[in-house]
Amino acid sequence: MRDWEWCRDVDCVIAWAFDWQTLISGLLALLAAFYSIIMIQKQIKQTHDQRQDNIGRRHRAIKAGTTLALDEIIQYAEDCFKLLGRNWNPGSGPNSTVFPDVAGTDIPTFPYSAFDKVREAIETADKDDATVLAAFISYSQVHKARFEQMFDNSNETNGTIHLSVRIPDLRQRAFESAFLYGTASWLLEYCRGDPERLDEFPDCNTAGRLRAKCRQLNIDQLFQIAQSRWPNSREGFMTKLRGRPSTLIRSDP
Repeated sequence: MRDWEWCRDVDCVIAWAFDWQTLISGLLALLAAFYSIIMIQKQIKQTHDQRQDNIGRRHRAIKAGTTLALDEIIQYAEDCFKLLGRNWNPGSGPNSTVFPDVAGTDIPTFPYSAFDKVREAIETADKDDATVLAAFISYSQVHKARFEQMFDNSNETNGTIHLSVRIPDLRQRAFESAFLYGTASWLLEYCRGDPERLDEFPDCNTAGRLRAKCRQLNIDQLFQIAQSRWPNSREGFMTKLRGRPSTLIRSDP
């Protein structure tokens, strides 16, 4: 075996390389493996970035298309609390029962196709936003079931439905409709790009057009109820949105 220090010509170098060929081959193989790993990681990153970009583009396109669906949901919620507000008797006692008459044609129709569009947005949203959107759909289904439950024991004559509803139930259904309206309005702004993500939660004063709509319909009392029952934290908001009772939600004063 030759010492590199004494290699002064080509023959010596060749002889040295021959002596150490196994080690040299191993080092070259190791360098080639490192290079392959770097190139594969680069390719994986490019593929991932391209996929995320495609998902982002598709999500923005779906969000843009979801605005029309949310307009339908907002209109449905408005029709619900408009119907309840119109049959509200302010002179009734807090625990009394009212007997409003409702035209069958006035009962709001649940917009199933609109919620299908919201469901599409879940597929491309990030985990946190998808959780909010899924909870919104869940709440809407709970709202529908509770709202339609009011008509279970009703009587109908000549297209007019005669209801028997306790005031506390009426107030709760009204709040649920207002909450659906406010949350859908907030999601509409999200689908329009502001906010970009659903990191916060809407409080009652900033929940879309709820206050203005209550004033327009001359049912300010509904906004007062919404204000008193509105969740005061993101945790409470998500609990309410999932249709579950929460100790974080204030009761009526």
